Amino acid sequence: YQRRVHGGVVPLTDSPRLMSIGEDKRLIEYNLADSDIENGLRLRSAHKITQGAIPTAFLWHHSSVFVDEKSRNNEPKDRKSHSQDVLVVATNEYKIKLFSTDSNRQCVQTVLGPTYGGPLNRILVISQLEPNGPQSYAIYTTHEKVVGLIKLPLDGNPRKAMGLLAHPLEISSAVTSFDGRYLFTAGGRDCSVNQWAINGAQLKVHDGRPVVDHYIDVVEGGKDGDFMKEIIDYFYYAQIRSQGEETTAKRKIEGKIPFTQVPNLMRALGYYPSEKEIQNMTYEIYAKFSNSNGAEDIYIDFETFIRLYVNHRPVFGINKKNIEDAFAAIGADPASGVIDRDTLFGLLKTRGEPLQLVEIESCLKSLLGDEVTSIEMLEENITAKAFAENLLGFEDFEEGGGNINAAIEDNEDNEEEEEDEDR
Repeated sequence: YQRRVHGGVVPLTDSPRLMSIGEDKRLIEYNLADSDIENGLRLRSAHKITQGAIPTAFLWHHSSVFVDEKSRNNEPKDRKSHSQDVLVVATNEYKIKLFSTDSNRQCVQTVLGPTYGGPLNRILVISQLEPNGPQSYAIYTTHEKVVGLIKLPLDGNPRKAMGLLAHPLEISSAVTSFDGRYLFTAGGRDCSVNQWAINGAQLKVHDGRPVVDHYIDVVEGGKDGDFMKEIIDYFYYAQIRSQGEETTAKRKIEGKIPFTQVPNLMRALGYYPSEKEIQNMTYEIYAKFSNSNGAEDIYIDFETFIRLYVNHRPVFGINKKNIEDAFAAIGADPASGVIDRDTLFGLLKTRGEPLQLVEIESCLKSLLGDEVTSIEMLEENITAKAFAENLLGFEDFEEGGGNINAAIEDNEDNEEEEEDEDR
């Protein structure tokens, strides 16, 4: 590893497997059969598990995948849910990703994680017996102050997670009792160890509203906000667009869109997924709807789209610092922030997910108009500010842009008020 290692796992199976994940984004599996004390651990495989996000916690877990409250209560025939072993990876972008345990390391699901205090750095799983039968929960800690509870299976529902202040400063370790009834947390500079009683039944998920409203709560402005109205407008337009914009035939508005429209719909709403993220979304949706061969397009309703959007979009929007940091990383002048035009577009054509020249020219036409037909028509020297304002059209670059986390902060304030009332 080139950076700090966050943890390793040895699953309790017939053939034990040891894995670890580091902040360099690599998931490593070791060859235990050929390892010994003299020669140390031998490497079996290494995978780059994320693109930009940094892993912060790691867990091997037997999980119910593709299960949500809607499918649990009234599962349609075209929806598939099952249990399987998965690798649970939390990241510094407040996402929890589930990967397959086989050699492909396919990301099978991405969900929004808790946003209290900071990224998760430890995840433990417990099971408690409730009136309806056994119920599993994930106990988590952040680097500082916060511990919390998530009701499993993971689906990104904000109401299935809670957090509380456990220590005034860092949390150095946490462990649960064998019966899942108690959590013990060790602080750092506060020199204290706390014991917590765990009562998962007190985590109330249902509040009389449709489950989709829980996801809408974290969208800027909420259910009646301007952005939510914009999402609805774009969703209806996607239905029309999928049937042809210039057709005179009678249109069928059935409240569903083909999944092929989802990437463009995401982009219209300000989230620009990479090709890898689109592949992950595609796998997740096609597997969920029992159509993994991809031969036939599938249609998703508005509720499924909202869940997908909330779970996959960045918690924090792209802001001024992100763009400036990106320019610095690719070699912009440290003093002026200027990078040569040919150098910039040369990197876009060769690094990361490379763009073909025809794709770049198509993007320029979409952003700047049909009169811009080639890269040579742009200024020779480009700064982060010019790139953001003149090419991307970010009007609020100086203000920092990106206000996606506002709804999450409002949600945390509301939950704090509810806790005060309960006390």
